[in-house]
Amino acid sequence: MDFHPVAKVADLPEGAVQRFEIGEDAIAVVNLGNGEFSALADVCPHMGAWLSQGEVDVARGTIKCPWHRSVFDLRTGQPLSGPAASSARIRPTRVAGDQLMVGAGESDSGAALRTAEETRR
Repeated sequence: MDFHPVAKVADLPEGAVQRFEIGEDAIAVVNLGNGEFSALADVCPHMGAWLSQGEVDVARGTIKCPWHRSVFDLRTGQPLSGPAASSARIRPTRVAGDQLMVGAGESDSGAALRTAEETRR
């Protein structure tokens, strides 16, 4: 898997969410504080809203869909409340120097991203 720089760490303050594009994939990146970042496909699995326009709750580590209010765990992608029944797709993140990096590449094989649960299998 390749990691792609998306932003300088200082440009994404704690609690902020921002949309980035890596190839044809739109990714929502969230700063959870204490050097922890989450990246997920920027599309709600319920009806396709941009999760980057949702509300972040840093204390709970969640993001709420702006359309129908589904809440997703930012570490696992799992829905914590509906109407969404499917997980949001998670991408790995890392920090290299002052750059925030998001994983993408051949392991995606151009298909759907993997959820954290699918990655553990």
